[in-house]
Amino acid sequence: MNVNWAAEIDRMMAAKQLLQRADPDELWRHEPPNPPASDEAIRRAESDLGRELDEEYAAFLRHADGWPAILQNTDLFSTAELSGGPSFTEAKELLADLEPHAAGGDVFPIGASETSIDLFVMLPAEGQSSAILWLAGVEVERYGSFPEFFGAMVSHNMKEAGDMRR
Repeated sequence: MNVNWAAEIDRMMAAKQLLQRADPDELWRHEPPNPPASDEAIRRAESDLGRELDEEYAAFLRHADGWPAILQNTDLFSTAELSGGPSFTEAKELLADLEPHAAGGDVFPIGASETSIDLFVMLPAEGQSSAILWLAGVEVERYGSFPEFFGAMVSHNMKEAGDMRR
């Protein structure tokens, strides 16, 4: 899948701006994406994870090296976090507690909430798109690929903005 990440990031930025305007009490954090990751940072994260990143996810990271508060207070990790940062380490521990059968496998968190048990988890798949799970004690949603996940996050932010305006 060839995704125009610049356009997708612009869509998310527009959704986040609508949400911020609908959130005058600052219930949620509103932050821009991180600057692009270098190829070296992506290779370092892959080395630290012991596996190559999904091509679609790596392409996104080359445009935005993670996104703080991509949805409410849930962060999409940067390559620095994927390389063993504290939020990644805590998310791995939470994943092991919530989904013991996933611990030690190829499954790894790509995002987590600072204030709840929400996790975004990648299920790597050789030769095809990796699925993304949104977990919060139970499976909230499952996405067939990183672009599908990202599009859903845009939609969730737009819906949240609409709900908060009402």
